[in-house]
Amino acid sequence: MIRTVVFILLCLTTFTAFAQFPAYNDKLDETDGLPIANFAIAANISESGTLFNGIAANPGKLGQWLEYRGKAELSISYKNESFPLTSFEEIDNQRQFPISQISYENHKELPINMSLKSWAPAKLNDHFTTALPVVQTEITITNRTNKGQKITLSWELDSIFSKELKPTENGVYSPYISLMADVSSSFSQGSVNYAIELKAKESRTIRFAIATYDSLWLTAQKFKSANETSKFALANWSQLYQATLAFDTALPLTDDPELNDILRWYTVPAMILTKCTVNDEILTMGYRELNQRDSYWTSWLHLTMFKDAEKQMLLETIDAIKPNGKVPTTILPKIERLDDLDINAFFILRFFRYTEFHKDNNFNEKHWQSVKAAMDWLISRDQDKDGLPEQVSFWGDWKDVKGVAGRKYSPFSSLLYLSALKYCKTYAEKAEDQSAISIYNKAYDKAFELVNKPFEEGGLWADGFYQQQWNDNRSDGKILQDQAIGVFYDVVSPERANAIFETLNANNRTPYGIAETFPYYDSSYGYEPGEYHNGAVWPWLSFMDIWSRLKVGRKDEAIQLIKDIAKADLYTSGDYMPNEHINSLTGENLGFYIQGWNAALFGVFYFELKSK
Repeated sequence: MIRTVVFILLCLTTFTAFAQFPAYNDKLDETDGLPIANFAIAANISESGTLFNGIAANPGKLGQWLEYRGKAELSISYKNESFPLTSFEEIDNQRQFPISQISYENHKELPINMSLKSWAPAKLNDHFTTALPVVQTEITITNRTNKGQKITLSWELDSIFSKELKPTENGVYSPYISLMADVSSSFSQGSVNYAIELKAKESRTIRFAIATYDSLWLTAQKFKSANETSKFALANWSQLYQATLAFDTALPLTDDPELNDILRWYTVPAMILTKCTVNDEILTMGYRELNQRDSYWTSWLHLTMFKDAEKQMLLETIDAIKPNGKVPTTILPKIERLDDLDINAFFILRFFRYTEFHKDNNFNEKHWQSVKAAMDWLISRDQDKDGLPEQVSFWGDWKDVKGVAGRKYSPFSSLLYLSALKYCKTYAEKAEDQSAISIYNKAYDKAFELVNKPFEEGGLWADGFYQQQWNDNRSDGKILQDQAIGVFYDVVSPERANAIFETLNANNRTPYGIAETFPYYDSSYGYEPGEYHNGAVWPWLSFMDIWSRLKVGRKDEAIQLIKDIAKADLYTSGDYMPNEHINSLTGENLGFYIQGWNAALFGVFYFELKSK
């Protein structure tokens, strides 16, 4: 016999008290990954099988980072003794994004077995549903004995949750959390208790939801409280699960379970770092804002599975382009640095990525003038008319540290410029825009010639790799991983592409991946060797590199790189968080603990590695 009991755990209604929540970073050491995640909420299910030792939310306010919202841990009481979930002798923990499943069996004291599945709603091409701030969990409890049993499920709420809790008939409520169920409850010292009776061999399925509320969220257009959100989740439980299951099924898979597990962890930041606001703004947070560079790599998931969200982010960018064609460094909120070179290029490349993948020629036609303005601004940065835009400060591209002040051309920005020109000239020909055809063909040819000219003649090619040019004409011999961007966009010949990868393998390869710069600078550069922009392993950059290797047939080394990076970044560290960068000498995780553009790996799987 199977009976169903429904729990609703409502938490974190937004009030002015939101400011009292600490930064999520402060509680990171208490979690080991966020396998439950969507566009609003994320929750930890630990490797040991506990629930939920850390809950985070992406607040609706622009410019705000993830917030730690406390934890709610489940235990089981039987005959006046309390047992944690980890006290079961056999735990089969299949925690993974987006749906985790765990079974708990063979307890020495408890007369039950238990299984659960947990998820945050996600629905293909439906960013409203995917932004529902709800964690849904179903728990099935089975009486193993031949007689009736009574147990109690107890939720232990930490101080953030339990402040000012008021008991109700079916749970508790405060400005921060409300916990309700369709069975009566008791409340004592921060613990909410639910007595469950089981007949001999009976199974009961319990549903509960953790629902947050923020008046600045997209979902606040429909729901005015956590209570309303939870009622919706309850009323549409099966539909939300089926939508999430369909989303799960649509994720790219390979024949290698290890690779599949790696992809799931690296997809999480693309979810929880997507912010959807009540004003219909959508952004993937590079750090806190929509940065064209970061968002390009984060949004392969959105391109392929959330078409409308991806289109909305492009429209937001187009609306923000200045009259002179400059794309702001970031939008939502806006940060402007007038001398970055890769921001405009990434917007152009993202625009054509969208129209090519979705075959949306109407979008091309409607916004071609905006794309041309962005391209023309980039061309105007070639101030000495030699063929490439000059870097006039250290803000030139992603390698934005003072150590590169004085650099004239970087391989990364130069090859990106060439790539943006390639796409613009191709579309100009399709659109029969004669003026643009002439301008972009000439600019492309001139840039291509300079990029590929020998280094000693003022170009960037240095016999096996592209090398950065400095204003003082020095040659520092540094080998930069980011030059693989030219292979990615097919503006580098296969012969030179393979030469670049051989050079990187021979010089920059470490046990943890590819050092982005080698040889390292000394510490006067501003960072210690092996750290940050002095030769760290950056997962996002490595995934672009890996994708580029796959494009030229270097599959075995590409897959090994994925596994080496993930081993250091996720598994050896034990945090299961896609970190900003990894010390290439020690393997230590450094920088932001969760980085959106590391979700670039999703694109690698979707377009190169998934099983046919």
